[in-house]
Amino acid sequence: MEICNKPEVDLCLMPTPQARVELSRPYGMLIVDKDCVVNVTKGRRIITVGDYVTKIFEDRNVKPFLSIIDGKTMRNKSMKDEQKGDEVIENEAGILRLSSMEVVKRKIDGKGGRLFVKGEEDMLAIACILFANEGDAVIYGQPRAGSVVVIVDGMIKWRVKDILSKFERKECQTCAGSSSI
Repeated sequence: MEICNKPEVDLCLMPTPQARVELSRPYGMLIVDKDCVVNVTKGRRIITVGDYVTKIFEDRNVKPFLSIIDGKTMRNKSMKDEQKGDEVIENEAGILRLSSMEVVKRKIDGKGGRLFVKGEEDMLAIACILFANEGDAVIYGQPRAGSVVVIVDGMIKWRVKDILSKFERKECQTCAGSSSI
């Protein structure tokens, strides 16, 4: 399905109030202990969303297949510019850019790596769950609570699609490229 056929067009998905309520709940295992987070994901392809959860794995010498970071923890700068990543994407706070989702899909379908987000990476956990393989572990932070570990399966993918159906769609200002998800 062709979504964007002009490079200056991008689609932004924004959660409705109903979707925001659903997104406020963790949809996996909420784990407080950092070592437990790493142990629970052993033997799985690991996808981290957020600087804090990425650091949990890196501090334990576990390299995630894909890490998505924005250089901030709790909206405060947490890293130096040279720690960014192998690719930079744009995704404003509180939305999902279709072009950013497309890059996440390409990374998951390819060799993984590290994405640095200009803006905010939180909502990209949705794209990670949507595009991950069954059995992959997607880990994201739940502010002031711990880390959420989602073991991807058909049910969680269905749940994410249901939540996405409650998002509003509008044209964004710019586009990194055409999208054909």
